[in-house]
Amino acid sequence: MGVFVCPGGKKSGYAGYYLHISPAEDRLLGGHMLVAGLYCPEPTILRSVRDEVVDCGDELVRNIEAARGFSLDTTNRLKRNPAGFPAGSPHEELLRQKDFCLGRTVDEGWLLRPDAVERIVAEFRRTQPFVGQLNRAVRYAYEEMM
Repeated sequence: MGVFVCPGGKKSGYAGYYLHISPAEDRLLGGHMLVAGLYCPEPTILRSVRDEVVDCGDELVRNIEAARGFSLDTTNRLKRNPAGFPAGSPHEELLRQKDFCLGRTVDEGWLLRPDAVERIVAEFRRTQPFVGQLNRAVRYAYEEMM
């Protein structure tokens, strides 16, 4: 089971917060996860996020680091810099990302505690600056489309 919360709903294109609950033996995802960010963005949005990396990459790195316990998912990335982004950027690794997601796994005991909702919210709160920065880029992309 999965729940995704973001401005405008799951098809809005905005970054948000995802809670995934599945048995550990699930071969696809394999357990319970908390994920914050932007998954499979449209090309215009992805371009805007990459522009955000160029313009404010240090801030993005700080926001990733501030999300203690979460790590950047690097499974879906390019081998080289995307077209239009020169090599040698200080944030080259971020420019190669196709998804911008911070994730962490949680075990069943953690999830089944009576204060689970409060704990989930507290965990996601650490990722809020990251999600906010991504959504700034998404808003900019939508403004440029109009």
